[in-house]
Amino acid sequence: MRRLTLFLGALVFCLGCAEPQHRGKTLSQWKALLDHEDSSVRTEAMIALGNIGAKSTSALIEALDEEDMAIRFVAVTALEQIGAAAVPRVKKALRHENKFIRLGAAESLVLGRYDEAAVATLIELLEEENPVIRRGAAFTLGNAGPIAAPATAALGNALTDEDAFVRSSAAYSLGRIGPKADAAAAALEKALDDEDEKVRQYAAAALKAITGKSTTMILPSQIPHPEQSSL
Repeated sequence: MRRLTLFLGALVFCLGCAEPQHRGKTLSQWKALLDHEDSSVRTEAMIALGNIGAKSTSALIEALDEEDMAIRFVAVTALEQIGAAAVPRVKKALRHENKFIRLGAAESLVLGRYDEAAVATLIELLEEENPVIRRGAAFTLGNAGPIAAPATAALGNALTDEDAFVRSSAAYSLGRIGPKADAAAAALEKALDDEDEKVRQYAAAALKAITGKSTTMILPSQIPHPEQSSL
């Protein structure tokens, strides 16, 4: 009887240690595919790891090191899918030495509505030399909404960025913050004369959201988000 009890205990222990699987591949096998040269394979692996759950968190955080916004966002959504179990490690990744991982961690926290933890990091990333980082930071602050009010000054400065996508994203985000971004109203008024049409459109929309007053500019009925615009 004692032997049977020991056997059953060992069996339960081994089952508990078994590596999780998804669609016929183990966690380790999916993790290995994150380094595949084919982006579609990497994307499939990210989705699978999100389905596996919390044990995939560390691998998905490292997978945020993608300059392509569309591919990185797959890892972002996979982390958001894992939910609260991933949050402590994602928050630690806000201080990662890799700036794309820091950006992706912030994007994931905003998507999961853990916004406050990400705002300070996104403000810092607005100063990065790489325009791809600045674009992602500017746009993600808008997704955080009014909680991103501490970023008002930084977003106001970003309205003069050399990159038009950063400028339009900054205007979009100030509009999403709303009345709490009133300190940027003067900068947005200057942006109405920007050489880029989308920047002018978003600046006008932001001013209306902040002040409640329409500008003299005729706004289109439906302006695409900056992330949907061609870079």
